Amino acid sequence: MDHYDDGLSAYCNGSAGKKYFTWILVFLFLFLEDVFRIHQSLGHFFYNIFGMTTGQRGSKIMELFAAAFLGFIFMAPVLEAYKKGDALFRKQSKVMFILLALFLFCAVVIDQAHRLAIVQYNWKYNVVFGLLEDGGELITESILTGYLISVALRLKKVDVIGN
Repeated sequence: MDHYDDGLSAYCNGSAGKKYFTWILVFLFLFLEDVFRIHQSLGHFFYNIFGMTTGQRGSKIMELFAAAFLGFIFMAPVLEAYKKGDALFRKQSKVMFILLALFLFCAVVIDQAHRLAIVQYNWKYNVVFGLLEDGGELITESILTGYLISVALRLKKVDVIGN
């Protein structure tokens, strides 16, 4: 594990690496969010702090608010790096923004549609929306991962040729 940390810190200390490190933080947050469901805990915290009494729907709204709040915190450094980055970084970031937006559409919008009573209690709709939601998330994550690997390989190739 120490070699991984050393490699990551060495890469991120370079001028090009600092820009890409902002994206690493976003994906690290998404991983931790998926594992620990941070938006649910924070959403319930906001729900109780604001004294909401609108039932489960209010709790879900606060979860969405919490997710948007956390997303803003983790995307702010990416947006700053985007503004200061070179043309190649901005081009790669645009692709990552689009794929991230597609992922979030599947994870949030289709998920909310999947929770509707008309969908949830009709097995045909439930199957279709389940496939669209989970399949869309997995396909988008796979494309994003493949894209990030190709970016890393291209950057490594440029770095090797440049040295």
